[in-house]
Amino acid sequence: MEYSCSRQLTDGAWYYGEASNLHWIDNFHTEHNLDSLKCYMDNTGDDTYSQNLRRGFDYFKNIFFEPSGRPKYYHNRVYPVDSQFASQAIETLSNFSEYNESALPLAIKVSDWTIDNMQDEGGYFYYRQYPWGIKATTPMLHWAQATMYRALTNLLSYLEKQ
Repeated sequence: MEYSCSRQLTDGAWYYGEASNLHWIDNFHTEHNLDSLKCYMDNTGDDTYSQNLRRGFDYFKNIFFEPSGRPKYYHNRVYPVDSQFASQAIETLSNFSEYNESALPLAIKVSDWTIDNMQDEGGYFYYRQYPWGIKATTPMLHWAQATMYRALTNLLSYLEKQ
C-alpha cells in the first residue's frame, strides 16, 4: 500500500506505469488501485491511507464519467468504450457505496447507460464501442459477459441492502 500510495499523483490519479512511456491514466486500472486499497483497509483496519483512498475515489468519480453515465476509457478521452471497464466501474462504485453516498446512484447510471448502449437484443454485451457508433459485437465470455454479469449482480446485492 505504501508503494502504491507513494506513486499517487496529487490530484488523486495513478499512472498506468512508472516508465515515462506508461504515463497514461485509465479507468479500470484506477479502479483496481482503489479496490485494492479499500480491501486492504477493510481487512486490516489500517486507515493510514484513508486520504489516498478519498482523493483517488474523488478523482475517479469526477473524471471518468460523462453526465449520461457513459464511462470514459482514459482520463482525457472517451473511446474506446469497453464493457470490461464499464463493468469494473459498476462494481467499484457499488463497493464504495458505504463510503460515498453518490457512488451507488452513479453505479446505477453507468449500468443503465451500458445496458442501453452496449447490450445486444439477444442479451449479451458488446465488447467495445468505437467512435461513430462502430461496435465490436462478437460475444466474448471474459471481456464482456462474465465481468458484466458479475458487476450487475454485485450492484443488485448493494441495492437489496438499502
